[in-house]
Amino acid sequence: MIMDEPFRGLDAMSRSLMQEFFLTLFEENQKTNIFVTSEIDEAIFLADNLVILSNKPTTVQTVMKIDLPRPRNYKMLTTAKAFKYRKQAMDLLHGEAMKSFAVSK
Repeated sequence: MIMDEPFRGLDAMSRSLMQEFFLTLFEENQKTNIFVTSEIDEAIFLADNLVILSNKPTTVQTVMKIDLPRPRNYKMLTTAKAFKYRKQAMDLLHGEAMKSFAVSK
């Protein structure tokens, strides 16, 4: 299944509930899913592999293995390990944003 920003228009509580529902479906079915999101915490919560893309031309910048135990719950996003993944992703994305900003000047 491929999903592109499926929870974008939802309020925070509905988004959280849908993420948990999607995670349950994934864990029950064990099928490969491609889930596109601009929300880093959402990506860390749902992913086994987080693919970070570069700006133009778009290429795979890095693939981060998300090694958090399953089944997952939202408390995991407050762990040191999840914070490490978030920081790594933010650093990569910030670097790409700065490159794009420099080009547009």
